[in-house]
Amino acid sequence: MKEPILKVRDLAVEFATYGGHVKAVRGVSFDVFPGEILSIVGESGCGKSVTLQTLMGLIPCPPGRVTSGSAFLGDRDLLKMSRQEMESVRGKELGMIFQDPLTSLNPTMSVGAQISEVIIKHENLSHKAAFKKTVDLMKLVQIPEAEKRWGQFPHEFSGGMRQRIMIAIALACRPKILIADEPTTALDVTIQGQILELLKQLQSEINMSVILITHDLGVVASVSDRVAVMYAGQIVESGSVKEIFGSPAHPYTAGLKSAIPNPLKTHQTVLESIPGSPPDLFSPPTGCAFAVRCKSAMKVCLQSDPPPMSLDKTSLRADRFSKCWLHHQYAPLALKEKALHA
Repeated sequence: MKEPILKVRDLAVEFATYGGHVKAVRGVSFDVFPGEILSIVGESGCGKSVTLQTLMGLIPCPPGRVTSGSAFLGDRDLLKMSRQEMESVRGKELGMIFQDPLTSLNPTMSVGAQISEVIIKHENLSHKAAFKKTVDLMKLVQIPEAEKRWGQFPHEFSGGMRQRIMIAIALACRPKILIADEPTTALDVTIQGQILELLKQLQSEINMSVILITHDLGVVASVSDRVAVMYAGQIVESGSVKEIFGSPAHPYTAGLKSAIPNPLKTHQTVLESIPGSPPDLFSPPTGCAFAVRCKSAMKVCLQSDPPPMSLDKTSLRADRFSKCWLHHQYAPLALKEKALHA
């Protein structure tokens, strides 16, 4: 098996507020392997963006604080790097596409200058060489008339074109890992498809790993290799796309799958939904965070948080697991079938 290029273990992040400490990320662990697309999926507020912004050194401290964990990129722990060390990693080894390109781009600088800035900082090129590489990057992400549009400003571009500029900035130094934080949120369906196809094409061409943050399972199915499902600051299930969609192992994952419109169910008149709302992370529950919304919750679910339970019968894969007591050897089979067979 390939060795992961990024190993995150037991990451915990909290934020100090007037109302108390919000435990936004609670013991998250995952691996990223060379050349793969890993999707982290879950509803808004589950901790997806905070997890990846922490790895990039972008959470404000204070009020944010990493309370435990490690994140090894090769043999270096990202969480223990100084500000100067992180600045040498961001852009060069870790690239990031943010949710809203209009607010992420500098409105006072031309788009070409913003791409060139990354190249000059990390590759020590002259302005002339950086200009040529920037134009090549703009062509790579399919910006028409790249030389002419180098000097234009973000407000002169459409939403889809601004997102392409963000991708060009993130790819400027060909990072090992690209983090895409809901890159299609504000785009219409046609442009969404173009951006996703572009990301997949570029990932294949330069053999880059991608971490895709999204709440859209349709996006996950179309581009991902593996999936990590997050809920209330924890990863509750992990596996390949085929496993997650074919046989979801956590009631929350099964609920997300059931909520997707299915054109084959011609008799379906009402979309299924997950009742209730996520728990208050000022004071997370003692047991399973999903228990109060789960139709198959048992007494133990309310009393004790389940550990990650391996679903790989050969015990060779650490990435196929579910944090659910239904996979314990003494759990009633009838409850398991009721919860997981949508």
